Amino acid sequence: MNVNTYFQERVNQFHKNIYGKVLRANPYQAVIPMSAFDLSEGRTPVVRTMTHELPTGYPTALTKVQVSTGTGDPYCAPTATVIKRGEVQRSFDLYQTAFRTDTVCVSDLKRAEMAASAVKAQERGLTEHTTVFWGDYARVKNVEMVDNKAYTNHATDLNSVVNQDADFTGITALPTSALGWSHMRQLYWQLARESPESAIGTTSDGKLVFPIFAGPGILNSLFTDTEVKQEVRYFDPKSNLAVLGYGGSVNGFMPVIDLYALRFGDVANVDTQSDGVDAVSELTVANLIYPTVNSNATVGRKHGFNPQFKTVSRGGLAQYEVVTVLGPQVYENKFESVSPGSFSKAEFNQPKNYIGEFQWINNKTFEGDNDLGNKGYYRSDIRVASKPIYPENGWSILTLAVD
Repeated sequence: MNVNTYFQERVNQFHKNIYGKVLRANPYQAVIPMSAFDLSEGRTPVVRTMTHELPTGYPTALTKVQVSTGTGDPYCAPTATVIKRGEVQRSFDLYQTAFRTDTVCVSDLKRAEMAASAVKAQERGLTEHTTVFWGDYARVKNVEMVDNKAYTNHATDLNSVVNQDADFTGITALPTSALGWSHMRQLYWQLARESPESAIGTTSDGKLVFPIFAGPGILNSLFTDTEVKQEVRYFDPKSNLAVLGYGGSVNGFMPVIDLYALRFGDVANVDTQSDGVDAVSELTVANLIYPTVNSNATVGRKHGFNPQFKTVSRGGLAQYEVVTVLGPQVYENKFESVSPGSFSKAEFNQPKNYIGEFQWINNKTFEGDNDLGNKGYYRSDIRVASKPIYPENGWSILTLAVD
């Protein structure tokens, strides 16, 4: 087998590794459906959610039934209240990005002492990079694609606003308390009243269970060893939340660990001796603290943990942290299909798909840079749209960060 053929065949084994890592690194995968984008719906499809009126008062003014006089009085034909219908319209768009490795010279690899190890290292790097991308995509979309932005500026009450912002600049006050059970119990009964379809299952006594995604510090403070855990009877038996979470629910919530939950700190002004984020107007994506940093290695580059991701008390910048309550059918990710790839007699080369699956690229040139076809690289392409389904059922909560 020549080295170039090895690259083409190796990619099939590589794909299996990708899917396994994505599922472990992205805890939200279990509650965010995935399907193909329908190009026939246009460039910017519109989601239409049918609505209608409900009563706005108690039925205390009913009229007594009496014998009609036969002259068209209201006892024979009472006036009916019209129940008006309507619809909520929301649009969504496709967005794209791509990843690739450095160019590999096949001739050099043939002479390399550790060619196989070098190839595996490149594969692993691109796999991990794309895996991290999908986890981060879910985290930022979980803010933008939910209507309810809550914040813990009170020790027991959970306040919230309704908007479609991609950040928390629309809340009215900065958090001053850590998320606690007083907040969560208030949220539970609101979910049970308004969003029962967001539950992932029930307990043995019939209590609805909702998933809560949060960092280990917050979950450890809420779900202690003294709490009585209840087995969850999942509506979807294939759900892997039990594997990703604590294996049971407490007070109607199923905890799921997100090791890299979004954190806010004054990143934008860190070099100007800022006192941190001290206004809601600063809760923008520019002040999200990214958990990894890149630096120079002995040769090339390497990644490592960003110390700014720690809380302020531990020498970092993190002041606030995002907790997500997200059941199924809040939104879904739509991926563009690669077909059709030909139009009449015109045929085009395209990626294998637009979900980040890798392909080996080493196209020959004519009097160009790759005439021998001995140079190549791995490339992945992504085209994705996030389609709102019931965004009013999702909650993004900003609270004090806890390590």
